[in-house]
Amino acid sequence: MMRRALVPSLVAFFLAGPAAAQQILNVPSQYKTIQAAIDAAQNTDIVLVAPGAYQESIDFKGKAITVRSLNGRGTTFLQNGTVSFVSGEGRSAILRGFTIAGGGGDRPGIRCVNSSPTISDNGITLCKTGIAITGGSPLVSGNDISGNSVVEPRAQAAGGGISSANASPVIRYNILARNEVYSGTGINPRPFAAGGGIACGGGSPWIEGNLVAQNAARSHES
Repeated sequence: MMRRALVPSLVAFFLAGPAAAQQILNVPSQYKTIQAAIDAAQNTDIVLVAPGAYQESIDFKGKAITVRSLNGRGTTFLQNGTVSFVSGEGRSAILRGFTIAGGGGDRPGIRCVNSSPTISDNGITLCKTGIAITGGSPLVSGNDISGNSVVEPRAQAAGGGISSANASPVIRYNILARNEVYSGTGINPRPFAAGGGIACGGGSPWIEGNLVAQNAARSHES
């Protein structure tokens, strides 16, 4: 009886096979770009990025992977690009230890659309909105989001550091400083600016333990 009962379990084990081992994909020694390493990665893998300046945008493409720097945000820079989470990523999609500067010109530093990644221990600066969130519930923790600006001459403006629309992010223990939004130049008949540091519309955001200082929202009345 016991021997017969064990057979289905053994068959199931061999059919399933062993779980894939976690891999570390090194940039740039193995992959020249961060995106190339992401494209090659499988769920649970780690993309480990050496110090340097990387001129690229990256997209997690729905993968549950960690993309992190080897020595932290003070040595590893993503310049003039945007980090995108737009494929339903969950908390196991992790971005950690970069300075993101420039945001691809007229784009945010990090863009989350209906996704819930973990964004931690990064610096985000000189972008049009540091982190733009639409839907989902990302964890935004331990980041320095400073010196970003939203300028909308002909539209309403909000969310210099973080903007959240119809989302439920957890925003905690970040620094949000010297971010700015500006609306109107006399062309916009109803200029409106709000949320130099954080702007939330709809959803159920959880915000705690952040340092929010020296942010500004200005509008020009014609």
